[in-house]
Amino acid sequence: MLRLLVESTITFDNTKLLSKPAFDAEALGTIQKGERVEVIAEADDFWFKVRYKWQNGYVLQPWVSETK
Repeated sequence: MLRLLVESTITFDNTKLLSKPAFDAEALGTIQKGERVEVIAEADDFWFKVRYKWQNGYVLQPWVSETK
């Protein structure tokens, strides 16, 4: 289980940063594999709320790994 408020790494290419935790949500941007995000909260069993650069949004949990 990933801890919250930790620096994490995106593990999937072209991950969409979404406006809400839903597949049909507006894409706020794209995050490349290896980019770092901060996990702010666990939205539900599938989504994390993250901060990427200056924006907050949602990404799928399997595409986020805690940075060691």
